[in-house]
Amino acid sequence: ASFTYPNDQPSTTLWYHDHALGMTRNNVYAGPAGFWLIREPNGSETDLPTGMILPGPAPVAGEDPNFVAADRAKVREIPIAIQGRSFNADGSLFYPANRAFFQGLGDGQIPSILGNFLAGLNLNFLGGLIRTPSDISPIWNPEFFANTMVVNGTTWPYLEVAQEQYRFRLLNGSQSRFLNLSLRALDAAGIDIGEVPIYQIGAEQSLLPAPVEILTGYKTPLPENGSIPLDIITASDPQEALLMGLAERADVIVDFSNLPSGTATVRMINTAPDGPFGGFEDNIPADPDTTGQVMEFRINPALNSGSYPSTPIAALVLNRPDEVEWYEAALGTKQDLALLEEESAYICTFVQPNGRIVEDVFGIPDLNNPGTCINRLNNRPRTSVPFAPKAAVLGTNGSTGGVVQLWMDPIRTNPALGDTQEWELWNHTEDAHPIHLHLVKFRVLNRQAFDSDTLGLSDTIRDPEFTESGWKDTVIAYPGEVTRLKAKFDIAGLYVWHCHIVEHEDNEMMVPYCVGNNGPGCVAAGL
Repeated sequence: ASFTYPNDQPSTTLWYHDHALGMTRNNVYAGPAGFWLIREPNGSETDLPTGMILPGPAPVAGEDPNFVAADRAKVREIPIAIQGRSFNADGSLFYPANRAFFQGLGDGQIPSILGNFLAGLNLNFLGGLIRTPSDISPIWNPEFFANTMVVNGTTWPYLEVAQEQYRFRLLNGSQSRFLNLSLRALDAAGIDIGEVPIYQIGAEQSLLPAPVEILTGYKTPLPENGSIPLDIITASDPQEALLMGLAERADVIVDFSNLPSGTATVRMINTAPDGPFGGFEDNIPADPDTTGQVMEFRINPALNSGSYPSTPIAALVLNRPDEVEWYEAALGTKQDLALLEEESAYICTFVQPNGRIVEDVFGIPDLNNPGTCINRLNNRPRTSVPFAPKAAVLGTNGSTGGVVQLWMDPIRTNPALGDTQEWELWNHTEDAHPIHLHLVKFRVLNRQAFDSDTLGLSDTIRDPEFTESGWKDTVIAYPGEVTRLKAKFDIAGLYVWHCHIVEHEDNEMMVPYCVGNNGPGCVAAGL
């Protein structure tokens, strides 16, 4: 097959990866993913004012910055894909073979049912005489957090850099791991001597209105007149730095000419957790000796060239995505959508003091009271609980608690061609989910907390982060919040929206939607 893409959108940082239904997690983990950078025909950035110059050059065809030192020395724009990987002793990739790995019971080396049983996950995955069937897969891991950080295919690499500005196109290409990135300056003895600012200038689908200076606990947009900001603006949480959900991109500038005196290296560190991310309230940062370190920049004055001019960061004026006309267009149908998590409808379990999980053969989940089990013989309450999570799923009617929609269910989301819609994502789960829409770019409107029992909305509406002020295609939907987006659906056809935790999207947290009633694929889908 041959596929053609017009590439007629504004210049931006895109990426591509395998998307095979039900096995995306395996194929992307094996490697098929890469950057797809869009530029104007003259090589500039869309709406970048005349005279504004971003750090460059980028690698071009025929050069080999990986293995040719002269090519590498002149590059000032570098795509950086950050991923997690685990390796076997022979260097091959490790991915867990049983569900017990996710429960923290085993090493995931022994396949399927036997491996689960030996590790201490004692469930009858096949069903049987007492209970049939089972709705929990013995090989399914709801999320996977590898134990090494990989940058552009290399574990914990380093890059020699000149004392100049560099532009980095960052991508969180991991399986399930959120990233919270910051830069620390180290002296020749490896002593931390201070944090180095990151200046974000773009997100997934555009440059931002203005550069945003990011330091841990602070996100400050720079004034348009190039002056020093009067007020340093705090981030949503004191721990937050450059927070990146799965598939989010950040176009950033780092100025290695303005470092603390004595800096020998600058280390990129990650303080998001080695597990599911639901916000910073209970955040336990990644292991500082392993997954807390991403890569290192080693300062080499011999690389200084002086031949690559760039506009001072404080003087940069970027594009104005809020001035696009259709953004003020009247809204079509508002989409009331839901992020949900399912528990087993058949299996109840006890957790023993040693951590082993044992099936309660007399228990059955009480479908009228989630989170509880009853005796299958007399319907009396049991102290066991339904096994969970079974799967994270999407749905509709989020404002009233949510109605599950699975992949093979009839399509419920059908914007008219040319329609501008507001999507409300009600997250009823315990985790944050990076939600990605195919086809469109969108604007993040706001977020608002809701009561999990009454579903009543908080009086406080939270504006998007300054780093979310451009066009996006992926957004973090936090637990207990409704996240609102606005998009124009201008190309007819059949598309999907999904969580970009790839273990989630492979197991029902992805559903199709159709633009128009006669677009490609929509007729076959019944629309």
